[in-house]
Amino acid sequence: MQTWPNSRCRLFELPIALLACERMRSPMTTTPNCSENPDQHVLSPDGRLKFNLRRVKGGVLVSRQHTEQQQQVEHTIVFSERELFHHYLDLDPLRFRYVHQYVQLKRIFDELLAPDI
Repeated sequence: MQTWPNSRCRLFELPIALLACERMRSPMTTTPNCSENPDQHVLSPDGRLKFNLRRVKGGVLVSRQHTEQQQQVEHTIVFSERELFHHYLDLDPLRFRYVHQYVQLKRIFDELLAPDI
Protein backbone atom coordinates (compact mmCIF):
# COMPACT_ATOMS: atom_id res chain seq x y z
CA MET A 1 0.00 0.00 0.00
CA GLN A 2 1.40 3.37 -1.01
CA THR A 3 0.81 6.36 1.28
CA TRP A 4 1.63 10.04 1.40
CA PRO A 5 4.66 10.89 3.56
CA ASN A 6 3.67 11.56 7.17
CA SER A 7 -0.02 11.21 6.44
CA ARG A 8 -2.17 9.46 8.99
CA CYS A 9 -5.83 9.64 9.81
CA ARG A 10 -5.94 11.52 13.12
CA LEU A 11 -9.10 9.82 14.31
CA PHE A 12 -8.00 6.20 13.77
CA GLU A 13 -4.20 6.61 13.45
CA LEU A 14 -4.22 4.69 10.17
CA PRO A 15 -2.12 5.58 7.11
CA ILE A 16 -4.00 7.42 4.37
CA ALA A 17 -3.53 5.41 1.19
CA LEU A 18 -3.31 6.72 -2.33
CA LEU A 19 -6.10 5.49 -4.54
CA ALA A 20 -4.79 3.71 -7.59
CA CYS A 21 -6.88 2.84 -10.57
CA GLU A 22 -6.33 -0.83 -11.18
CA ARG A 23 -8.15 -3.03 -13.62
CA MET A 24 -8.51 -6.68 -12.79
CA ARG A 25 -7.98 -8.87 -15.82
CA SER A 26 -10.52 -11.58 -16.35
CA PRO A 27 -10.88 -14.10 -19.18
CA MET A 28 -13.84 -12.14 -20.61
CA THR A 29 -12.07 -8.78 -20.86
CA THR A 30 -9.11 -7.51 -22.80
CA THR A 31 -8.86 -4.06 -21.22
CA PRO A 32 -5.72 -4.01 -19.07
CA ASN A 33 -6.12 -0.64 -17.34
CA CYS A 34 -8.60 2.01 -16.37
CA SER A 35 -7.53 4.49 -19.05
CA GLU A 36 -9.35 2.25 -21.53
CA ASN A 37 -12.30 1.89 -19.16
CA PRO A 38 -13.50 5.43 -18.38
CA ASP A 39 -15.77 6.40 -15.50
CA GLN A 40 -19.50 6.15 -16.04
CA HIS A 41 -21.53 9.13 -14.84
CA VAL A 42 -25.19 9.47 -13.89
CA LEU A 43 -26.46 13.00 -13.27
CA SER A 44 -29.93 14.09 -12.21
CA PRO A 45 -31.73 16.67 -14.40
CA ASP A 46 -31.46 19.33 -11.67
CA GLY A 47 -27.74 18.60 -11.14
CA ARG A 48 -28.13 17.92 -7.42
CA LEU A 49 -27.36 14.21 -7.53
CA LYS A 50 -24.34 12.75 -9.27
CA PHE A 51 -22.95 9.22 -9.34
CA ASN A 52 -19.59 8.14 -10.76
CA LEU A 53 -18.95 4.44 -11.31
CA ARG A 54 -15.55 2.99 -12.15
CA ARG A 55 -14.34 -0.56 -12.53
CA VAL A 56 -11.52 -1.28 -10.04
CA LYS A 57 -9.78 -4.37 -8.76
CA GLY A 58 -12.29 -6.20 -6.63
CA GLY A 59 -15.48 -4.59 -7.93
CA VAL A 60 -16.98 -1.25 -8.87
CA LEU A 61 -16.08 2.02 -7.15
CA VAL A 62 -19.27 4.05 -6.63
CA SER A 63 -19.04 7.72 -5.71
CA ARG A 64 -22.26 9.55 -4.78
CA GLN A 65 -22.57 13.33 -4.45
CA HIS A 66 -25.76 15.02 -3.32
CA THR A 67 -26.19 18.76 -2.91
CA GLU A 68 -29.23 20.12 -1.11
CA GLN A 69 -29.54 23.82 -0.23
CA GLN A 70 -26.24 24.79 1.46
CA GLN A 71 -24.90 21.31 2.18
CA GLN A 72 -23.15 18.68 0.12
CA VAL A 73 -22.80 15.02 1.03
CA GLU A 74 -20.32 12.77 -0.75
CA HIS A 75 -19.38 9.17 -0.12
CA THR A 76 -17.48 6.49 -1.98
CA ILE A 77 -17.83 2.72 -1.64
CA VAL A 78 -16.47 -0.29 -3.55
CA PHE A 79 -19.10 -2.93 -4.23
CA SER A 80 -18.12 -6.41 -5.33
CA GLU A 81 -21.59 -7.97 -5.40
CA ARG A 82 -24.64 -6.98 -7.43
CA GLU A 83 -27.10 -7.72 -4.61
CA LEU A 84 -25.30 -5.45 -2.13
CA PHE A 85 -25.29 -2.54 -4.58
CA HIS A 86 -28.97 -2.98 -5.41
CA HIS A 87 -29.78 -3.13 -1.68
CA TYR A 88 -27.73 0.06 -1.15
CA LEU A 89 -29.77 1.82 -3.84
CA ASP A 90 -33.05 0.51 -2.45
CA LEU A 91 -32.27 2.13 0.93
CA ASP A 92 -31.70 5.58 -0.63
CA PRO A 93 -34.80 7.80 -0.22
CA LEU A 94 -33.81 9.81 -3.31
CA ARG A 95 -34.69 6.83 -5.50
CA PHE A 96 -38.30 8.05 -5.49
CA ARG A 97 -37.34 11.52 -6.76
CA TYR A 98 -34.85 10.30 -9.40
CA VAL A 99 -36.39 7.04 -10.61
CA HIS A 100 -34.84 7.13 -14.09
CA GLN A 101 -31.33 7.76 -12.72
CA TYR A 102 -31.57 4.84 -10.27
CA VAL A 103 -32.68 2.46 -13.01
CA GLN A 104 -29.76 3.70 -15.10
CA LEU A 105 -27.36 3.17 -12.15
CA LYS A 106 -28.37 -0.46 -11.76
CA ARG A 107 -27.87 -1.11 -15.48
CA ILE A 108 -24.44 0.55 -15.58
CA PHE A 109 -23.29 -1.25 -12.42
CA ASP A 110 -24.35 -4.62 -13.81
CA GLU A 111 -22.48 -3.92 -17.06
CA LEU A 112 -19.30 -2.92 -15.19
CA LEU A 113 -19.41 -5.96 -12.91
CA ALA A 114 -20.35 -8.42 -15.68
CA PRO A 115 -16.77 -9.42 -16.64
CA ASP A 116 -16.28 -11.08 -13.24
CA ILE A 117 -19.54 -13.04 -13.28
